[in-house]
Amino acid sequence: MSLFHQASGLNNRAITDLINGNDKVAVLSMSNCIHILRTELVKAEQTSCQQLTTPSPTHFSDAQVWKTVRIPHLTSGDEHHDIFDHAIQVPCCEHGGGDDSHEFEIRICAAAVIFNLALAHHRQGLRGGKGSFLKKAVNLYGVVLRVLDDSLIEFRVAVVPLIKLAAINNLIQIQLAIGDSNAADESLRRLVGTVRLANVEALTDPTLGRLLCRLLSIQTSTVAAAA
Repeated sequence: MSLFHQASGLNNRAITDLINGNDKVAVLSMSNCIHILRTELVKAEQTSCQQLTTPSPTHFSDAQVWKTVRIPHLTSGDEHHDIFDHAIQVPCCEHGGGDDSHEFEIRICAAAVIFNLALAHHRQGLRGGKGSFLKKAVNLYGVVLRVLDDSLIEFRVAVVPLIKLAAINNLIQIQLAIGDSNAADESLRRLVGTVRLANVEALTDPTLGRLLCRLLSIQTSTVAAAA
């Protein structure tokens, strides 16, 4: 079993722990998973630099291998604050592309795991935990967006816009909840830009679609009020 395959399984087992309320175990597993992927990414980047080739298609281009699983008890208690409460499962399959595509696969997997880790901290913060949990969630959602800040990734894999939009959505929910209106406005603008570039597959997710409609209505109301 490759480290890449091992990391995928570790993430998916951590999701089960989250569902069962074993937050500490889940966080530890996802942290270990990220460490494995970081090690693999360094190797892949070195290989990519040596070969200087154009990324080739990967088995990750099939959106059907990606699934989301609802995590319970992820509600803000405010009808206007809708959290994307689904963790992202990583397909447990061996690396199928060439070395030039492996870097992209690892980055996408890492973004999914980091999103799940952010979701775990987000839930702990909403459960009345210390403010540090929400702060950690904000930082992690930001890391997700930085990891996926690459147009080549954006257009090769359908799940990427979904991860990005889900991360921005949840980031906005925390910013609105803590009263950071300036940051929320900036995130809303980023959301609009991402929606414009997103592929159709990402926007057809029923849960995400409902949340985006709510957020975009908030953005429209804000613009109207400013005018």
